[in-house]
Amino acid sequence: MKKYDKYIPLFVLLYVLAVAGSIFNLVQMYTSFNHVVSGIIDGKEVTSMEIRSFKLDQNREVNITDKQAIANVMKAFSEVKLRETRASSFDFRVSYWMTIHLNDDKNFYMTLYDDKYMMIYDPAKTKDKSRSYVIRNEFDVETVERFFQPHE
Repeated sequence: MKKYDKYIPLFVLLYVLAVAGSIFNLVQMYTSFNHVVSGIIDGKEVTSMEIRSFKLDQNREVNITDKQAIANVMKAFSEVKLRETRASSFDFRVSYWMTIHLNDDKNFYMTLYDDKYMMIYDPAKTKDKSRSYVIRNEFDVETVERFFQPHE
């Protein structure tokens, strides 16, 4: 028994490191929309948005240049809490493909799958340009859908 006593601190240390690494990895998976896009937007103004809606029976497109409408959409997204996922395909009814134009002539892209999933693509990155997320809180997809409704 005494022969193995010297290994106990080593096993305890390895166990503590494994638990700490798992917790760190788990915490990194939980994020928010603001945190994810903060490096992309980083004080730049969103000048316009293109949104394409894809449903089984219809595809629609709208361009948004109204600053107040853009601010409303960005505010709605700013409240979204995310969890990173490795999934690359999602079960959805409607997807919204968005191109967000910034004032420095750069773009970034988002795809919203119903109110459940989001994919964010940053072409400026050299690695991991596209990340997929599960939306963890309530998100009113009507914020985006209302741009496709007829105006009276």
